[in-house]
Formats: sequence, structure tokens, C-alpha cells
Amino acid sequence: MRRSLGCASQFRLFLFHRFFFAMAYVWLWLPGDLSAAVVTAEKSEQGAVICVDGKLFAEYRTLSDHQPVLWPLIGPTGQPVTRSFPLGPFQKNESKDHPHHHSLWISHQNVNGHDFWANQDHDKPLDERVVIKHLRFAKIGSEGDQAVLVTHNLWQAGKDHPVCEDERIWVFGADANSRWVDCTIRLIAAHGEVTFGDAKDGFFSMRVAGSMKVDAQLGGQIVNSRGQTNKAAWGMPAEWVDYTGPLDGKTVGIAIFSHPSNFQHPCRWHVRNYGLFTANPFGEKPFPPSNITQQEVTLPASSSLTLRYRILLHTGDTKQGRVRQAYQKYAASKTSGLLPVLLDENFEQGAERWTTTDRKQEQKMWSIQPRVESDGKEAKGSMFRVAGIGPYRPPYRSPKSLALLKDFVVSDFQITADMQNTNGAAGDHRDLCVFWGYQDPAHFYYVHLGAKPDPYSCQIFVVNGAPRAEITQKHATGIPWADGWHRVRVCHDTQSGRIEVFFDDMKTPMMTAQDKTFSWGRVGIGTFDDHGNFDNIRLRGRIVQPIPAAAAVP
Repeated sequence: MRRSLGCASQFRLFLFHRFFFAMAYVWLWLPGDLSAAVVTAEKSEQGAVICVDGKLFAEYRTLSDHQPVLWPLIGPTGQPVTRSFPLGPFQKNESKDHPHHHSLWISHQNVNGHDFWANQDHDKPLDERVVIKHLRFAKIGSEGDQAVLVTHNLWQAGKDHPVCEDERIWVFGADANSRWVDCTIRLIAAHGEVTFGDAKDGFFSMRVAGSMKVDAQLGGQIVNSRGQTNKAAWGMPAEWVDYTGPLDGKTVGIAIFSHPSNFQHPCRWHVRNYGLFTANPFGEKPFPPSNITQQEVTLPASSSLTLRYRILLHTGDTKQGRVRQAYQKYAASKTSGLLPVLLDENFEQGAERWTTTDRKQEQKMWSIQPRVESDGKEAKGSMFRVAGIGPYRPPYRSPKSLALLKDFVVSDFQITADMQNTNGAAGDHRDLCVFWGYQDPAHFYYVHLGAKPDPYSCQIFVVNGAPRAEITQKHATGIPWADGWHRVRVCHDTQSGRIEVFFDDMKTPMMTAQDKTFSWGRVGIGTFDDHGNFDNIRLRGRIVQPIPAAAAVP
């Protein structure tokens, strides 16, 4: 059996063919049946390499001149869909204009007056330049059959002059006829107020392959969701734009979708016949008149702005690639992006990351115990057990035994956990709870997972300096506690206020609510007054930094 090349080796093979066969290029990547494609990511010398069934899809480069970029980006026919210059060797039908256009990148012409788009100060050391500096990878890995990268970046205008930060979540997927890249970017005013000015150049950008550009006169075409084409599409608002053209004799397309949850939707598009392709939600004055008005955006200190985009790489033209239908499916999704994993907790190292309501009392209600399965036998591993309530009493009637994560304050979040109620004698009064938005003992949310619903059981509640108030919209008929373990998930999107609670079935929420009272807080587990076990907790979310001074624990 022939041994397949690793993902990083595939990238080196790509570079070999680019450099040594640039003028008589024959791409040896042979696309297979991608109906069950597995997309993976692994660390590389430049950053991270993404592969489809072991074959190169893309590389995320942490630094290309003055910013992170994606290059190469390989489409479903096996051909690179973005311009090689200036990252690789000059290719047929390419031009050497705009050397700051690097394949696929994110930047803007005016951020607090600094030009992050066409950076020119190349004679200075990197730390003294206007750069978008990669700080770290929060994740390089897979989620199901998709690959995920989570990066943190600093927008810096010279030494000791931070402007803002961002968090980018990249999700890479593939099927038989297409590939896609989802990007969720959160712009963070971590260093004071920040303004993204009214400017033409920016924000979410690509430079298409030379043979695809309209100006190559080989059949390239720009089409937007409003039916405008080529030059007529420049600067105009649209939900999506598709740039199609030939690659090695086959027609392919690159579509960029703007998610309806974006603050400016539809946005304007700085898309050019020479191959530039940019979604710009900030620019207005440089563009032609239209039925929308955009403007500069100022983020107050410590606030953030989240934008979501999808790149669809498809075969055929816009109609053959079913771009409109693909956009409708994308637009129907609530988040179009994964929250980064902040914590995987199996309690093998104890519970040092948690603070509990019994920490000041001699008799402990919370303890680490060997994991017990549904048949009562000990299993490999540990669990976090709560055995009733101690003397702690909250200022308003609400659960009395809590364990909160100490070091994480989050806004949007998703927590998933194994839970086991062990008090069968309690009957209809069996319960366990999940807490979030916990700012102090008088301000938080919780879901009471009670066996029998009533106004105070099996509901979603908010405690806001007053007795708990039930906010449930979709009600459950009761939590079917049995002696075994159950999987529980709770999610809160702070922008929409959507709250979802899942029990065993991770596809359909058992309870829902809509509330925006608290946009940040700690997350935790516990019970009103019962017994139970917790294990295998995964927290996804967006960290609020620094931890607000008002945040307090019981």
C-alpha cells in the first residue's frame, strides 16, 4: 500500500510544483469523491495547514508582509483560486499591481487614522510598523468533519501603540462539488475606543486567480445577489457576490456571503474587474449612490463587534453552483461559526478551577469522587459531586449549591456536560441546575432542570436584584431523570438574546427563552437542594477581558 503524504507534506509538494513548473503548470492533485470528506488542520512552519482527505486545501499564514493571510486556497477542481503573486511565483494571466493584495486577508484602510490596508513602512522593524500581529492560536483541530482554527490578533500602529484586537474563528468544510470557509471575526476595542473609518479599501478581502478576473477576457464574470454584473456591481450593496471564471479549462466560482446578523447587511462590495473582491461594511462616500447608507463605526472601549462571512468555492457558473440556494441555507443558520473552546473539564486534576458555595464551611457539599456509572459501579475517571446544600443562602430565593468557574467571564457561550441526578427518592422534586451571566449573587440566569414542571421547576429564570422571574418561552414537560448519565447543553447568544437548553437530544432544544438582561458573567453548575454528579464539561464562549470589577462570587 502506498503511504499517503501528510497535510504539511502536501503543502511542500504544492510549493514544489508552483516554483519548478510555474510556466508549464500541471497540478497533480486528483480530486476524489468528497461526499464524505474529512477536513483536518495541523500546525505548520508558517502557521496551520488545512487538508481535505489528506490533500492540501489551504494554509493559514500568521504573517505575510504585515498581516495574517490564507494562501494557497485550493478549489474543488484542485486548482488554486487566488492570485499567487506576491506570495508565490508569478503565474500566467496574473499582474503585479497592488502588491499588498495577499490572496485572502482581513484589513482596513482607516482604523483610528492608521492604514492597515496598503502598509508602506517596509524599511522599519516589524514592531515599529502598522501591522496586524498574530498573537496566538487558541485552537488548531477538527470539529466533526470540519477543520477549525481560532486565532487572536493585535492591530498595532508602531511600537507600544496597540489600536485594537480581534478573534477569528475559521471553519473549513467540503463536499462533492464545493468547499467553504466560514469566518467569524470579533473586533475588540481592548485598548480604548476604536473607529473603523468611512474608506474604500477594506474589509474582508480576496484577490482572485489571474485567469478568473474579468479583465483577462477569458470568461470571468462578477454577479451579485441583485443581478448586477462586472463594473455595475462595484460598490453596490448585496447579500452576496459570486466571481466566476476559468481555471485550467474548467469554470469555477468564488462566492462571498455576508451573514444577515452582521450589523451592516447587506453591505457594499469593493469588487473589481481586475480581480479584487472585498466585502466592505464601513465605506460609503467612495462608492456610488444606492438605497443604503453606510458610515464609519466607533466601538467604545472594552466593547466588540462581530462579523460573519462565508466563502463558497464551487464548480460551474453562478447558476450551476447553486449559489443563491447555498446563500439561503447559510442565511438561515443562527451563528455560522463555532465559538472557541475555552475549557474541557474531566476533573482528573481536581476542581481548582471552580469556586463553590461551601468553600467557607467545614462540611463540604462539593467533592471529587470516582466516576460512578448507572449500575452503581465505579468507572475510570473522576466526577464532581454535589451532596445537598450547606448554610449558604442567596439574597433572593434561588438555588443554594453552586460551583462557578473562577477564571472565565464570558458573553456568548455554550456549555455541555454529563449530568447524573442521584436522588431517586426525591421523585418529582429531582433537579440539577446550570448558571450563566452570573455577575453576583443577586444578578444571574439559571435553568432549573426539574423532574416536574411548575412555576418554580423545570423553567429558565432570571434573578435581577429581585425574586427570580420565569422567562421560559418553550416549555418542557419535565426532565426525564433516570439513574444514568444524561447530556445537557445550554447556549446563550447575547446579541439576539436567544437561550436554548438541550437534554440528551442535542438537535432540538427542550426549553428556550429570549432575554438580554445580562450580556456577561460567570458560568456554573449546581442544584436547588438535591444531589448529583457532573463530568466531561466543555465550555465554548467569548471571553470578557479584563474580568469586570463588578463580578463577584457567593
